[in-house]
Amino acid sequence: MNNSNPDRSLDIEEISHYIAKASQTIVNEMKKQGENYLDFDEAVQAMKNESLIEQQKCQEDFNARRSRIKRNFNRRR
Repeated sequence: MNNSNPDRSLDIEEISHYIAKASQTIVNEMKKQGENYLDFDEAVQAMKNESLIEQQKCQEDFNARRSRIKRNFNRRR
């Protein structure tokens, strides 16, 4: 390409600089979003794990109460 107009050449350089800067900003933002998603996924997984632990405790409590009630019921027979 033959750019005989120096102003146009400067405009192209400015535009290419702007595009490069904008592209880098987008890449940085995407990386940041990716990190946030990882943090979010880790937080969700931690909550699931806590929920499973709570469910197990509740199930153990329920089973213990049920066993106690069954024993008491069988003794009365």
